[in-house]
Amino acid sequence: MATAKVSSDYFHNMNSQVHELSHIWDTHRKEVDELIARASSIISIKQNAIIVGAGNLNDITLDFLLNNYDNVKLLDIDEKSLLNVLNRYEGNNVNLNIIVEDLTGVLSDKFVGEYYEGLLMKDNAKITKIFNDIIVNGICKKTIFEEKYSLLIESTVSTQLGSLFTLCWQELNPSPIFEESIRQLIRMMTKSHLLQLKHGLDKMGLAVITSEQYEFGNNLPTVKYIPNPVDMLEENLQSKMESLGHYVRGRITEDDLIEADFNIIFRNQWIWRFNEERTYLVKGWVVSRNF
Repeated sequence: MATAKVSSDYFHNMNSQVHELSHIWDTHRKEVDELIARASSIISIKQNAIIVGAGNLNDITLDFLLNNYDNVKLLDIDEKSLLNVLNRYEGNNVNLNIIVEDLTGVLSDKFVGEYYEGLLMKDNAKITKIFNDIIVNGICKKTIFEEKYSLLIESTVSTQLGSLFTLCWQELNPSPIFEESIRQLIRMMTKSHLLQLKHGLDKMGLAVITSEQYEFGNNLPTVKYIPNPVDMLEENLQSKMESLGHYVRGRITEDDLIEADFNIIFRNQWIWRFNEERTYLVKGWVVSRNF
């Protein structure tokens, strides 16, 4: 992987901040763990498992996987967080390994530096070229996985893939000229990321995928018509949020899974209290590949 220290540090800071919130994530973690257990009950040969975008493993209980799979791998661009997890289990499990990798393929220091400089200098031509290069060269390429997995887990990762692009744009040059380009980039990331995940799944394997759909909190438009976060579970309010465009950018939807040719085996939804100010409606699925 090309040097990506800037991006790695960015995601490490993010992972470190949310690690302090893990004590209020019990309900969310329980829901993700139940999806993993459900998928594992169907898989006959539990050869290997991978957690994509593992970070600090705040929302997944690793012990179940270590006890049920011959080999478990953790993949993330944030090497420091992966090493912290590995150190916690050092000496206890020989079947745990880490993979330091950029899922997007465009978060190298060189690429991010050019993007940052273009925004800082308000060089619209340079920014346009960067977006065009991404479209031409592709993003979230399938070759990231060197092997196929019996179980593949991706929990609320897709919404973070383009977050560095969005943050730089908002802080340096929030010009509406590139707002639509960034939205298209994030949408492209989500679709390519799903194909990437499918490529890493064994023929008889299953994937657990979860994604934030809607957000409730201070200064968000949803508080104007949703009195309580739990109300986001109601179908009529979800339809309203969809019609108003009040959904999380970069999310994975059921339509996306079908378009990527996944077969949905099980689905669920729940409320995730992220912190004191913010709550999400999360949807999760157990899926297989269609052949």
